[in-house]
Amino acid sequence: DIHKGDAAGIRDLQRQLENQLEIPEYLNRYIIHDIAMGGFYARIGLTEKIAPWLLGRIEEREFNGVFRGFDVLIKARCFFFNGEYLSALKILEEERARDDLGSFLLGLLEMTVLEAVIRCHLGDPEGAFGALKRAYDIASPNALDMPFIEMGEYTCKLINVLLKAYPEEASPGCQEECAGIPRHWLQNMRNKASAYAKKRSLAAAQYADGDASAPYFTRSELAILGSLSQGFTIEEIAGTMKISVSMIKRAIRSVCVKLGAVNRADAVRIAAVKGLLKEFPEKR
Repeated sequence: DIHKGDAAGIRDLQRQLENQLEIPEYLNRYIIHDIAMGGFYARIGLTEKIAPWLLGRIEEREFNGVFRGFDVLIKARCFFFNGEYLSALKILEEERARDDLGSFLLGLLEMTVLEAVIRCHLGDPEGAFGALKRAYDIASPNALDMPFIEMGEYTCKLINVLLKAYPEEASPGCQEECAGIPRHWLQNMRNKASAYAKKRSLAAAQYADGDASAPYFTRSELAILGSLSQGFTIEEIAGTMKISVSMIKRAIRSVCVKLGAVNRADAVRIAAVKGLLKEFPEKR
């Protein structure tokens, strides 16, 4: 829906994700929701809407291995879109050093593409071209184009720099390849990425306009607030939501900051005054 510029379709998918949160049998539903929406927000630059726990340090014991890597990519994208290029690159390099992403081919590809555009922004063309070549080598046998296309104008900038460094008239070899990547493939990706960037901007603008009245809090944060208002302990909430106690604590700290609350009880009081707990039954 992003590549179609379809904001209505995006909001419909968001509602479907929200509806799944009401199904207790759907394991890891809160994590999946926050990761899916975090990935979307990171792609369109609305990084302030990403669930705060995704941007903190997540220990392996706290996180389901099935989702390992998604949090890293979202965090790196967030730093990138906020102009914190060195922080984004450090996260990617640390993840690559773990050397355990082999089974997550698409995630590995997305991280490598992101590394390429970051190095381009940092004025490191040699590093950028090397990362782009690694990404091409991963993508080409599997016909995976979207990780390049989804970087939109950043992919265009990187490819333009590469094409300029390898002009066609320089030598016979440059007419066919640039740093080991077929020229026709680069030009095709540039065209697709440019078209995607325009659609993404349109969808992001329409989505933001249509979402202006939506609460700043994520659905999981509201669920935690609601559970606290009903007298549940942090441990009980963690067990119900299938996430770690430390993640619950981080979410509560984030909620307190957003509400200007001094503690969790104060957060519940302020949330009730603001009408954020209407869907939760009052504590008896």
